Amino acid sequence: MHYTIAASQHRVQPADSWQTYCNTVIARLDALPASVQIALFPEYGAIELSAMFPAGRSVAGELADLQPLLPEFVQFYSEQAQKRGMVIVAPGLLVFKPELNNYVNRSWVLFPDGQVSYQDKQHLTQYETSPMAIARGDTLHCFHWQGLGFAVAICYDSEFPQQVMALTNAGAELILVPACTDKPAGHSRVAVSCRARALENQCYVLQAPLRGEADWSELIDVNVGQAGLYTPIDIGFTDDGIQALAADDDDWLVQEIDPARLQRVRSGGQVLNFADQQLPLPATVVKVTA
Repeated sequence: MHYTIAASQHRVQPADSWQTYCNTVIARLDALPASVQIALFPEYGAIELSAMFPAGRSVAGELADLQPLLPEFVQFYSEQAQKRGMVIVAPGLLVFKPELNNYVNRSWVLFPDGQVSYQDKQHLTQYETSPMAIARGDTLHCFHWQGLGFAVAICYDSEFPQQVMALTNAGAELILVPACTDKPAGHSRVAVSCRARALENQCYVLQAPLRGEADWSELIDVNVGQAGLYTPIDIGFTDDGIQALAADDDDWLVQEIDPARLQRVRSGGQVLNFADQQLPLPATVVKVTA
């Protein structure tokens, strides 16, 4: 079975009201072909909502103002997923967890049947640990939907092979990477990591970056990146593992994937990365010479 998937690379837009924000998102989703089954929004994308509040606040104030909107936010994206018959990975947001007395970096995953789930970021950048001091997630989720296994690895998480390997071992054939980077080097780290994870696990990896400037926000002031779909480098795929990259003026990268092609290279490709990486590594011997 083939699946049509889409990665957002919309430029951030300030929302002066909740209704303005909803109208903007609806217009973005309306621009997608009806065939799209999974739509991926970027990390920190929900910070567009912080423009509703007075400017000049600290990051802490910005995040605190957004928390009362969470129920409406989740309900809105769930309704859109049900209305459109697609899975939506909503724009990322920091969510306060009272039991931790702290925030987690969360991407909500909304299904067409009304189910609501999420993935919290596991690996945190230096900016996220200081000054924000947010908490890491404690669970990885692998979703199985209409015959497709997929999972979310939020930005920096894509740079850690063991995390993505755990997800593909649990059945993920598609890794969705919502991202937010403020410099070309940051985007390159994530993009190169996405290519590496696709090669190592012989899976698809879709990246959706946050883009544009947000002068009202301390948290997402500058954002750069390029949406991309990455694949194994083997029979039936491109020679560089890049299936597609969005053009600079594209709002969406829309692509078709076929998990059966993954199974063919996993069982009979030129190399068998996915199968061979399951082998336990030998013990490491440290030798010290004068």
